[in-house]
Amino acid sequence: MAVKADEAGAQRLESQVTLGVFLIALIFWCGASLVMDPGTLSRSENRYLAPAPTLDFQAGGLTAYVPALADYLADRVALRDAMISLHARTWVGLLGTSPTDKLIVGKDGWFFLNDAAAVGQYQGTAQLGEDELATWQRVLEQRRDWLAEQGSAFVLVLVPNKHQIYPEYMPDRLPRISADEQHAQLARYLKAHSDLVVVDLMPTLLQAKEEQRVYHKTDGHWNELGAYYAYVAIVERLHHDFPTLVARPLSWFDLTWHPEPFGVITRRMNVADQVLEDVPELRPRGRSHVIKRSWPDEIPEGESEELYFTQRFVSDLKRRPSVVFLRDSFSTDLAVFAKETFHSTVLLHHWFGHFREDEVLRYKPDVVVYELLERGLA
Repeated sequence: MAVKADEAGAQRLESQVTLGVFLIALIFWCGASLVMDPGTLSRSENRYLAPAPTLDFQAGGLTAYVPALADYLADRVALRDAMISLHARTWVGLLGTSPTDKLIVGKDGWFFLNDAAAVGQYQGTAQLGEDELATWQRVLEQRRDWLAEQGSAFVLVLVPNKHQIYPEYMPDRLPRISADEQHAQLARYLKAHSDLVVVDLMPTLLQAKEEQRVYHKTDGHWNELGAYYAYVAIVERLHHDFPTLVARPLSWFDLTWHPEPFGVITRRMNVADQVLEDVPELRPRGRSHVIKRSWPDEIPEGESEELYFTQRFVSDLKRRPSVVFLRDSFSTDLAVFAKETFHSTVLLHHWFGHFREDEVLRYKPDVVVYELLERGLA
């Protein structure tokens, strides 16, 4: 009986110690959650954290306040990023699938955005109707005509989604039903119905990928090699109207490859340090032609100067034309080459279709390049 009593006492003590350790850990965790400041932006999830709510009885009262408070507290739990990372590593590393419905784990270490528009375009289930194609033609021609009145030429550059250039790495659960994507639809329609100057980069990039990898494996964008071949296609088309404009040969750049945790996609999955890829870097041989560069005076907290603000480069190539890129994030790498080719290169973010007339008038370019990613067609 004494032995059983001793065993029962030991079990009670073990339970009390376990409970005590758990409560101490919980207290420290809650205290850390209250003390630690995670900031306002979650880099791992690419979103702003929920702000501290205020109780306003004229704007929903407790009905609105309670869920807002829950979101605020959930975003400030201590070790939150570490737990998200552990969850992501388990899904990607062990299960081979994405921990979020916004991203796709492809084959052989390739990752893709699970954007509804891009996937529909890749599978061929999303098609542009006749009215939509006619609307695109009308809007683009209106912009071309307005720019002509300002003395600027206009070139439309169609950029294919990564899914279209590397469909062989998409998972088998997402088969292609039709290869006639919106990109090809618009290019064909404009060729048949309009005299717009269009540079369709699909053939260029499909040909280039036979020699080199032109998109990142862990990111939705092309790499610097893809941007280089796009740049050559654009400059060669502009050469008809601007004879002094000549693309730099690939030999003018030093090409190096280096492994790094590069991709936006893997960062959003919290596995960037687990998944490396070889990233190409092209840098001019010798002296750069850029003599001036200007940046925004002030960047709001959490914003990216690379994506959302005007960038301007001036070179010493005074006989070359000036260009404004109405662009999305794909033109960030285009600027690596454009700034060494044009006299003035300005990049303006267009937010998938917005046309910033005031900014165009400000710079008075010889040519406006409207760079449009395929998923922007949706």
